[in-house]
Amino acid sequence: MIQKKYVKSRNVCKVSFKIPASELPEDVEITAVSVVGSFNQWNPTANPMKLTKKGVFQTTIELDPNQTFEFRYLANGDLFFNAWEAEGYAPNGLGDDNCLLTTD
Repeated sequence: MIQKKYVKSRNVCKVSFKIPASELPEDVEITAVSVVGSFNQWNPTANPMKLTKKGVFQTTIELDPNQTFEFRYLANGDLFFNAWEAEGYAPNGLGDDNCLLTTD
């Protein structure tokens, strides 16, 4: 689940990323997930997600408004996967698609 909230006083868009266990890749024990994308130069350590007691990985990132970003989730440091609820997808030149996120 991806939720966006615009904070006018700070001119930022707070984007919350949440991945329930049912949306994680199957047949792999997931121990860590991060959000990587054009907003953090695809840095796997910039936006780690925390695992809640309910088994949901989540994080919130503040992004510039009125921008379009590409992103993917990265599990265990080497398994990329996409958000099912992404606003769209774009080829990444590596044979896969990146998710699209617009902060309006």
